[in-house]
Amino acid sequence: LNLSASAEEIKMIDSEIFVVSRGGDTRLHPQNSLEAYKACLDLDVDAISATARKTKDGKIVLFENESTLDICVDKSGQRIDKKIAETDYSTLSSYFLLSPDGKALSEKTNSKILLMTDAFKIIKGKMIMIIDCEAAIIDDVYDAIFFGENAKDVIIRCTDMKAEELLTWANSKTPKPEIMASYHGNVIFTANQVYDFACENNFCGAEFTTKNPYGVIFEDTFTKKFSTVKTLSRVYDPQLCGGRPDSVTGWENIVTYSPESTKEFNKCLEEARVILTSEHASSVTDITKCIENLKLAAENLELADGDNTSLIKITPMKIFWIIFAIALFSAAHFYIFKKTDKKNKGTKKTKKS
Repeated sequence: LNLSASAEEIKMIDSEIFVVSRGGDTRLHPQNSLEAYKACLDLDVDAISATARKTKDGKIVLFENESTLDICVDKSGQRIDKKIAETDYSTLSSYFLLSPDGKALSEKTNSKILLMTDAFKIIKGKMIMIIDCEAAIIDDVYDAIFFGENAKDVIIRCTDMKAEELLTWANSKTPKPEIMASYHGNVIFTANQVYDFACENNFCGAEFTTKNPYGVIFEDTFTKKFSTVKTLSRVYDPQLCGGRPDSVTGWENIVTYSPESTKEFNKCLEEARVILTSEHASSVTDITKCIENLKLAAENLELADGDNTSLIKITPMKIFWIIFAIALFSAAHFYIFKKTDKKNKGTKKTKKS
């Protein structure tokens, strides 16, 4: 979470913030590299989160994607496209990770694909490790990293297991691992069920994500429940965090900045995106100018006028549901009217007969 806030704004936060770094410190180092994990030790971070994958020869590595494309190169600098599950670790360990952010401007580094056990040795006792994995390899993840006293330092979150299934699996293990529930979607009843189940069964945490920018998991009616278990909102991906700008006053504040300043910022952001994704080289002057424009636009962002602290907030999604409710009510009313009218006409015909 990249949150820039003043001292006064920080005072508005009345709950504990649990900071999770996805793949280590990726500002200067490749994601899930040994260097990124070591750099995280100097930051005020509570946990590192990473995705575990199983290689062809049964090793567990920390790697976000299924393929090495756009992430790894060989010793000659050529891009590599290999599936992790179809490649043995000795081959994968010969590749080099690309510098952060990846695409056209990325460069070969000395960082290598990291074994999960090596990563854990770096952060053991200093911070928590949250491991994402699929059900197919969850036992391999457990066997690779759990040996007695380590159980309290690792949290497992299974991406394709329901909370009930994950609990059953955890209860079958000795020592029992810490587990985190997860829900991706926008159905308030399901989100509530996942959170309540996590609380009732002593899950250490729960993660909620959605691609809906006005999703119910961002609303006060749901977030005010967060008190019993630590709740993780994945915000490194604009889609998964609902596409909302960071705001210490709450995610429900949709218009955080004025339209004029936001428009200028988005314009500079698009210019930066074009340069970074272009297949053609850009001059140092163009890149420097782009960076300066983006910094200036960020500094010039102005808060929108008006009171954003009201309990009832009008959002596009709420407008949709209001219209939907009115339409549904009108349709039902029209249906009842037609049915009653038809019944009355039938009664009149019977009387005439």
